[in-house]
Amino acid sequence: MTRRSTWNDRRQSHTTDGIKPTPWDGSPRAQRKIRFIFSLICGLLIVSIALKSYETPTTLDGKTELENVAAAGIDDANIFFTYARHLARGEGAVYNVGGERVEGFSSPLFTLLCTGILYVTRHVEVMVLLVNTALLVTVMVQVQYYLQASVCDSDLPADGNKKDSPPGRRKSSWGWCCSAWLWVWIVGSPQFVIWTTITLMDVGLWTCVFVLGSLA
Repeated sequence: MTRRSTWNDRRQSHTTDGIKPTPWDGSPRAQRKIRFIFSLICGLLIVSIALKSYETPTTLDGKTELENVAAAGIDDANIFFTYARHLARGEGAVYNVGGERVEGFSSPLFTLLCTGILYVTRHVEVMVLLVNTALLVTVMVQVQYYLQASVCDSDLPADGNKKDSPPGRRKSSWGWCCSAWLWVWIVGSPQFVIWTTITLMDVGLWTCVFVLGSLA
């Protein structure tokens, strides 16, 4: 029984044929770099648009200024931040200083993450937004890798013979179609982007954990 070629086998074959990898020759490394850059740009763009959509004009003393209501997250995010601040100050897991020690937060992992951020900086809102954006980009990149391996590399024959496999350009085109489909879905899902990023909640963390755990 012949062994089906693995991802590493096909990756090594690209570097041992004496051909310098290019973004269009099916090289996994080159393709990953390009997809990562596009996913990073797409993630930053849609998060910026989501933040911009929450700007509201406020008038104070005759002056009108734009205030972003999402800058402090939603109510549940503030609960996480309050517990994290007290933990960082050594006051314990309490919502009110000197109060009863009650687990009023729904995600201990996210609370510890916020506590670690507060050890470094007091601008926890900005850092959590950056972390959530990074987690969203990570999800986008990993799903693309999975689609690439499932849709494109499944065309290889069982014996791993490259001569009978589809041309590199055709495989690359299928891979980019999968990536484009994912980017369009992300851009067309504002609710998903908002809840995983600018709400400053733990949704982005658990989305990343669930996706990485499912694809592992």
